[in-house]
Amino acid sequence: MTNRFAFLASMTLATASPFAAQAAGPDIQALEAQWAGAFNAGDIDHVVELYVADAWLVVPGATPVKGKAAIKAALAQMARHVTKMDLRTQSVQALGAGVLVENGVASFDADDGTANPKRSNYQVIWKRDRQGHWRIVRDVVSPL
Repeated sequence: MTNRFAFLASMTLATASPFAAQAAGPDIQALEAQWAGAFNAGDIDHVVELYVADAWLVVPGATPVKGKAAIKAALAQMARHVTKMDLRTQSVQALGAGVLVENGVASFDADDGTANPKRSNYQVIWKRDRQGHWRIVRDVVSPL
């Protein structure tokens, strides 16, 4: 009986993870819209609140940064050259209890002298904090 219970429990956990991630998908897209809205409004402090204290931000052409103060400085620098940020979640997958990986596409305008919108891929690792809020642990951007 114990083996049967363990088997059923493992099957429940194995099949629950994709559903948990799928259910979190719309929440993650809403958080990305919040991130982009705050960034577009120049409210970098609000953007940084979505990160954990020891998060990493990795963007093309810059040294990776760790921690909210460094992320705030990097995003403020980025905001000087990037406008109209739009983030679109492509997929969300559970990595474990309270941890998700999101893949998406960022579209934005840059002051590089062209009128063409730019696009980048991004991958974000989210972790649910003790209050139940999703926070960014790793934010990695790569050009298309």
